[in-house]
Amino acid sequence: MCVALPGKIIKINKDGIAEAEVRDENGKRKVTVAMLEDPKVGDWVLIHGDLALSKITEEEAEENIKILEDSKIHNSHCH
Repeated sequence: MCVALPGKIIKINKDGIAEAEVRDENGKRKVTVAMLEDPKVGDWVLIHGDLALSKITEEEAEENIKILEDSKIHNSHCH
């Protein structure tokens, strides 16, 4: 099952491409941030596949991480 995962933006692509590097439960990866308004390093986002769907608060990210850990849902095969 594929679910949206929380991830933290750690780097924004400076080449004019709407892409960022995020850290999530599976490590670091690149995602498209075109759907986000003014993404910044340090923002938490919900990621599905290679797309950042929306910004979330740190508290929401922590809650999502706990739910995923408690339910043993992992998303490593979905990107």
